[in-house]
Order: sequence, then C-alpha cells, then structure tokens
Amino acid sequence: MAQDEFLLQVKKFAWLVLGRLALVVALIYLILFIVRVAYVLESPVEVVYGEGQVLNQANVLLNGGKLYGPIDDYPYLVTPYTPLYYYLVAGLAWLFGNSLLPGRLLSVAASLAVGGLAGLSVWEITRNRLASLSALLVYFAFQNVWAWTPVNKGDMLALALAMGGIYVTLRGRSPTALSPLTLSLSPVGRGEGATCYLSRTAALVPLYRPTVARSVTKPATMALAAATGPAPLPT
Repeated sequence: MAQDEFLLQVKKFAWLVLGRLALVVALIYLILFIVRVAYVLESPVEVVYGEGQVLNQANVLLNGGKLYGPIDDYPYLVTPYTPLYYYLVAGLAWLFGNSLLPGRLLSVAASLAVGGLAGLSVWEITRNRLASLSALLVYFAFQNVWAWTPVNKGDMLALALAMGGIYVTLRGRSPTALSPLTLSLSPVGRGEGATCYLSRTAALVPLYRPTVARSVTKPATMALAAATGPAPLPT
C-alpha cells in the first residue's frame, strides 16, 4: 500500500513537471510567433500565394463588381473561397486604406481568438488552469498557425468560427449539437482547413470523463489533445 502511494505521488510529480516544462517551451514558441507576425505585417508585398488575389477581389467588391462572375470571359477572375472574408477585407480596405495590412490584421485577430477559445474550451472540460493555459500556448507553436496567422487569407477566420462553435457547444453542455453547429459556421470563412481541425478537436467532448479530466496530474496530455486531436489519457 505504501509503495502504491509512493508511485502515485511520483506519477503526479512527473506530470506536473512535464506540464510546466511544456509551458516554458510554448512560451518560447509564442515569442518567436510574435516575431514572425511582426515581420509579415511590415511587408508591403504578398508573402504567400493568394494574398494579392484576395485584395484584388475586395477591390472588385468596392467598385461594385461581382465575386463570382463567369470564368471564361473578361476579366477572367476566379474566386476560390466563400464570400465572408472578402466582404470583411473590402470593408476594412474602405475604412483604413487599400493595402494588405487590414486583411492581415483581421487574420491575426481571428488567430488570437482561436487560441483563446481553445483555452476556454479546455477549461470547460477540465476546470484545470494549467491545462487551459497550455492549450492556449501550444496552439501558437504549430507551423500551420505560424504560416497562416499573419496573411491576407480566410483560413484563420474559418478556424475561429469553428472553434467558436465548439466553445458555445461546450458551454451549453450539449455535445450532440457540436458537429452540425460548427460545420455550419466554419465554411463561411473557408471550409476545408477548419473542418479538418474541427474533426480532431470534436473528439475532446466524449473523451474526457469529469473525474478524469479534472485531475491535476494530466494537464500536459489534455493540452496536447486540445491542440492536435484525441490522445490517450495516462492511467
């Protein structure tokens, strides 16, 4: 009995150390993420393919044109995404000037919202502050987040809408509504990337039993699951 109690304490200590180590690493990534965002925001030209195209389509809207005209006739414009992001960029360009910066700032704001909603969603599941903070920080360590956060494209907005749907569902304690709610929201910005992320994160709802999820010994595992999809809980 004494040996079992000792092993349990060692196990708890090991998970707490791993959780705090993960937080330190995630903070380092967060600093590098901020540097990357600042660098891209200062660039007057597109840094990934499609930024200029999105801005051009926003200008089409500002000039009274149509997003989805015929593609076999002049001016031969193709609009690959759903309209919400284009309309928002057009409005921001009208208010703040015709450049890539307004759309990029919109994407940054949406990405920050995703990180915050990831942390809040884990809080709703676990009531564990370390797990919630880890989920928020780990999100900013992913290469795809670095790549798409500061650019003038609709990926981050779609992801923010999807995560918003997840959080609203968790707050309402009705997991059965998760899939239709979030799938109806995420394609408004851009569907495929958000839906992929959603399909992995949605598995959090049935995965964690409250008595297990609220244990102080498992914050690192839950943070990883929140950011990448389901992972087995240590027992």
